Amino acid sequence: MRGMIKNIITTERCIAGIGNAYSDEVLWEARLHPFRKRTDIPPEAIAGLFHGIRRVMDWATPIVAQLMEEKGLPVKMYRDHLRVHAKGGEACPRDGHRITSITSGNRETNFCRACQE
Repeated sequence: MRGMIKNIITTERCIAGIGNAYSDEVLWEARLHPFRKRTDIPPEAIAGLFHGIRRVMDWATPIVAQLMEEKGLPVKMYRDHLRVHAKGGEACPRDGHRITSITSGNRETNFCRACQE
């Protein structure tokens, strides 16, 4: 697929179930800039992306399941556990630089310009 990596991983043709918020988390985990073209990403970084998906889902799924049990739906409102999504202006948990927040087409993208290439 061609295009920016965030758009690709949020497309259900590519990977079903990764929405806007978790795409920010996955890309942060994989240290990939969300606006980077997929064709410019080397194979080892793509492998890191898939490992990042797994790591994010492994830690996030139990948290969301517990929130659903305790508070019910909609879980979308409970995003305090996320590390970078909706954290624009806050410190990156990895390196302390400020998280950048860009809104385009009713979709917010959050990332660290220092640690995401």
